[in-house]
Amino acid sequence: VIRATQSISEEYINKNPLKKGEGIVWKVAETDKPIAVPDVLKEAGYKYKDVAEKEGLVSLLCVPMAVKNKVIGVLNCYTSKPHKFSKTEINVLTSVANQAAIAIENTELMVKTRVIQEELETRKKVEKAKGILMKQQGLTEDTAYNLMRKSSMNKRVSMKEVAEAIILSFEISGPGFWGPITVLVAIDPGLTVLKGVEIVHQEETPGLGGRISEDEFKSQFKGKQTEPEIFVDGITGATMTSRAFAKIINEGVEAFKAEYNGQ
Repeated sequence: VIRATQSISEEYINKNPLKKGEGIVWKVAETDKPIAVPDVLKEAGYKYKDVAEKEGLVSLLCVPMAVKNKVIGVLNCYTSKPHKFSKTEINVLTSVANQAAIAIENTELMVKTRVIQEELETRKKVEKAKGILMKQQGLTEDTAYNLMRKSSMNKRVSMKEVAEAIILSFEISGPGFWGPITVLVAIDPGLTVLKGVEIVHQEETPGLGGRISEDEFKSQFKGKQTEPEIFVDGITGATMTSRAFAKIINEGVEAFKAEYNGQ
């Protein structure tokens, strides 16, 4: 299968791949030795002569792409006129092919390493989220995991996203003007932006401080920066409740940041 090409038509790119053992390229791959062909149209082992003729391909130098004594591909160099490849040209193209092979191998290793790191990070977050559910809701380990998996399937999001949502959502409480206020807060993974708040409990005056439960008040926190501090747009006629809420959310977020970063 052609993985990369330059200055070749769609027809060349889309031609059927060679079966194992067919053609010049497989011979080069299997022997780990370069092959120079003076005229591909006269070469018995060369496939797709019709495409080569249409493209104006004449001479071919095919060299192996090897890394750590393993051939991972081949590099083809064509000319549009008959050409006898010199030893220097063969050595130069072989060197280029091997450098390309090393680059490909390193890229694959980097990708594999990144995948492994991502898997470990996901597992770490899932374990942490499970622990939070077990502690907060008194669940067994299996029940907590199954609850997360069900949420992942129902919402069509990854387990990592479910775990992050659990880890980065926390309840904070503090005194309001007339009684305790409890707020559920969600924050982004960088701990710099609020994702939203929900009022769990409050005893403020209906129509005044009690309006902290309304969407109009709560919506101001979505996307709000947590530093240097969270500014709260107060409710007209409910200054004390507004101040109390601002104190609760700022102190609660700072406490969560300290705990989160300390773990």
